[in-house]
Amino acid sequence: MVEHLPDDTAAAGAPADSRSPHRHETGFSSLFLLQKFTVESERYFETVRRTEHMGHTDVHAVNAVIEADRRGYPITPTDLRRRLVLSGPATSAVIDRLVRNGHLTRHRSDADQRAVNLHATEKARQQGADMFAPLVEHMMRVMRGVHPDDIEMFDALIVMLTRAVQHAQEEVAAGQAERGPAAPDAADTSATDEADTTIPDEAGPSAPDADGGPA
Repeated sequence: MVEHLPDDTAAAGAPADSRSPHRHETGFSSLFLLQKFTVESERYFETVRRTEHMGHTDVHAVNAVIEADRRGYPITPTDLRRRLVLSGPATSAVIDRLVRNGHLTRHRSDADQRAVNLHATEKARQQGADMFAPLVEHMMRVMRGVHPDDIEMFDALIVMLTRAVQHAQEEVAAGQAERGPAAPDAADTSATDEADTTIPDEAGPSAPDADGGPA
């Protein structure tokens, strides 16, 4: 049996004043439970990142590179910029900070020596594991009480919902691209291109910032 959820969570369905045309459809209220889960996960994330003295964007950047490493595909500064939805200069600043603090490394691509790939360091992987260990432990206590068949169904649903979120993001981004940027930034593209093709002079990560992290 799964532990009973707190009353405020169990009752967190679609609000009565929802204006969505889908408000009466089966499953719509479940989206609000997912929203509640996302909010609580973000609260946990904010707590642990502050403990580790890491910036919000920095943690997302490290996670994106770790995921790419785990799946065995290259990730460039441009890929990271698109993933984080940042400008070119902002992405370069994040990467420089994470390299300086020993979380990421830059390497020339074997396939194209003009390109640079990003990789996570062992320090970054261990720090990430430590940050989320309490969350994993508490969630696994719940998962152990769920039947394997239900877990399989849950996994499939999460995959489909994740794709739905990705498609929605792509649709909104495409609409923004059609309208054009509100204030074109000519430096954005050049800064990103430079980040993809230039390795700074430092041979490795320098000492961390005074606060112990890349925040």
